[in-house]
Amino acid sequence: MTTAPATHLQPRLCDEAPPLDPLARFSVSPRERQVLKGLAQGKTNSQIGRSLFLAEDTIKTHLRRLFRKLDVTDRTQAITFVVGIYQQMLREILDPKSDLTDSRRLALIRRLEQGLAEDIGRPAPVIFPG
Repeated sequence: MTTAPATHLQPRLCDEAPPLDPLARFSVSPRERQVLKGLAQGKTNSQIGRSLFLAEDTIKTHLRRLFRKLDVTDRTQAITFVVGIYQQMLREILDPKSDLTDSRRLALIRRLEQGLAEDIGRPAPVIFPG
């Protein structure tokens, strides 16, 4: 039996309770998720701050912490990274070598789509076409 090596870029699914929140492994706080969602929506730091009732400097602090946790250096890398880990999880769900039934796969895909929509605030079908 051979398995692909797991890295920090490849969250692994377990048989009983697959983690459908890939950001959890990076200890991203709820506030950092809100800032991330603002990034994905193309908002400036000032706009994110206004929408969250926070000072722009506070948003910058959250961004620095988020970038450190995700091991990225800018806004584009952060969004690309998050979409990438969701796509990796989708590939694992769709892996024909897994023991998942079709109905279980569909349920997991829908939950994954919901998580992505919550994290980046965009319709999931753009990333996971119908």
